[in-house]
Amino acid sequence: MASGPITQAMINESFGLKRLLALTEQYVQDKISSAVEYAAETANSDQEFNRANLRTDQCYTLALLFGLIKEDAALCSILGMSSEFFEPLPVAQLFPWLKGGFQFTRRDLLSALKYAAKIKKQKICIPSSAFKAIVQLAKDTGVIAIASEDRELIELLESVGSEVLPVNPELQVSLNDAVIADSPAAIKAAVENGADPNYIPDVGNSYLHLAVTKNSLSAITALLEAGARVDGENSEGETALCVAVKEHNLEAIKLLLTKAAKVNYLNACGHTAIHIAARAGFADVMELLIGQGSADLSVVDSSGNTPLHWAAAAGKEDMVQLLHRKGASVNTVSKSGWTPLHAASEYNHLGVVTLLIECGAVLEALGEGRYTPLHMAADKGHIEIVKLLVSKGANVKAEATEGSTPADMAKDSGHTAVLEFLLEKSS
Repeated sequence: MASGPITQAMINESFGLKRLLALTEQYVQDKISSAVEYAAETANSDQEFNRANLRTDQCYTLALLFGLIKEDAALCSILGMSSEFFEPLPVAQLFPWLKGGFQFTRRDLLSALKYAAKIKKQKICIPSSAFKAIVQLAKDTGVIAIASEDRELIELLESVGSEVLPVNPELQVSLNDAVIADSPAAIKAAVENGADPNYIPDVGNSYLHLAVTKNSLSAITALLEAGARVDGENSEGETALCVAVKEHNLEAIKLLLTKAAKVNYLNACGHTAIHIAARAGFADVMELLIGQGSADLSVVDSSGNTPLHWAAAAGKEDMVQLLHRKGASVNTVSKSGWTPLHAASEYNHLGVVTLLIECGAVLEALGEGRYTPLHMAADKGHIEIVKLLVSKGANVKAEATEGSTPADMAKDSGHTAVLEFLLEKSS
């Protein structure tokens, strides 16, 4: 790494230095030299820093950064006025040069941003291209972060399209704020500063779950790269994949599946992401889970219910049809002996009952207590389902363990219309 003061020979060799110095007053020449010296001290050791090859816009950017760090209003003002004499490179070219060539401290970058906000309010011109390159560097380093009450800086950063993150006195961004801002660099910085990517509060989501609810793909990726467990659970016992399915965030689901999220994982809530998709009727999600995630459609929750049970209970006809088409059995029984037909009959989903019967559902399936689907419909007073089941051949005289017929259950529950219909069919 080169060191030492800038000599006249260096100025003569560097067109950029010569031109920039010619635009400024004698007072500024020493400042620019100091700025280049400062940059040389922070230059990456694996890259050669050659003062003689600095271009005008590069010198300008370094001088502006130095002036902001040192809170030198005179230097910043002169640089602002002199910018009209040359066309600076766009941010897309200045930023890679800053990022690849130097290792400016986070404290210096934050100081520069805070002073920029102060002089901006004083109507001192800050040229857009060079400042945006500095902002982008701060963002990439995880430093677009300030105390939330610093409204001047917030307004300045928002004016150039950058998010604002709060920091603690040690200039560390909280991992929670980094995730909310969808800033991979800030996430990385927070974890490097000791934040636990797998922390789960007593109530609420982990950081990965939070990123999923926001559908923040870059934050999800950054957290997983930082060590977040893809199948870790939140305080409610749900995995990030379960939350992504609930939120119907397709891109987040795809990303989690590429990161080996377990589709058939039975979480602490006693169900899988497949069950959630089935209950919600998200056909596009189910196709993803089956195709990309190798979903097991026979997987059961803690009560022995399959995804088809959940879809039937929720009245999701299209989902029932999809699951059946993909090979799910319509006659699987839960731990209580209920079939999907029991569920649809109990919850009054006429279309699902019709579909299940067409798909081969057993009308006389016996659940806990030897209750048939007709018992369930009669007990709830669902007259149209009672009529459908009877028309398809359901036994109106079937007796449960304690001897109750569907008519008895309708009578006990006060469903007169159902009772009269069943008595008529029993005669």
